[in-house]
Amino acid sequence: MTAKYEFKALRGDLKYLIPSVFAFLLLALNVGYYVEAEENSNDRRYFLKQDFTFQMEFISLYSHWAWSYDALTIEQKQELIHYCKYRWGIVTDLDHADELKACSARKM
Repeated sequence: MTAKYEFKALRGDLKYLIPSVFAFLLLALNVGYYVEAEENSNDRRYFLKQDFTFQMEFISLYSHWAWSYDALTIEQKQELIHYCKYRWGIVTDLDHADELKACSARKM
């Protein structure tokens, strides 16, 4: 008798676990953030992604606007490519400074 009771209890817990996992995955795929690096605060700014990805943290283009296009490393360019794609929906290879300006023109 106790085995049947334990199975019912487990099944009841799964009733809430499966929707919770689904909601978490949906949230992880659709919400991202970047750190706003101001003088006095490091606030997280959340946004809805334009495309699905499990990447949650992005580099902010505006926190690093002092960078010149020529001074960007390959890793920094790749981070900015991801930011433009998932934040604004702009797909770019960031081959020219004009493409960086097109992404930065989208500031809210």
